[in-house]
Amino acid sequence: FSASHGLAVRAVAVEVEDAELAFTTSVNHGAIPASSPFNLENGVKLAEVRLYGDVVLRYVSYNDPNH
Repeated sequence: FSASHGLAVRAVAVEVEDAELAFTTSVNHGAIPASSPFNLENGVKLAEVRLYGDVVLRYVSYNDPNH
């Protein structure tokens, strides 16, 4: 990414209650998937849809609401 764009934003992240639901809702309303929902070891769930150009909108949710 940086070789093509230099110093730039790669992802815009937003914390949501349920990353999978946010992803599915976005795709159902026309968003282009970038990364299907997946879980990290620490109880974090991530999913991404294309925002513009090479930039993605990243949905982040936590199993522990007090993270």
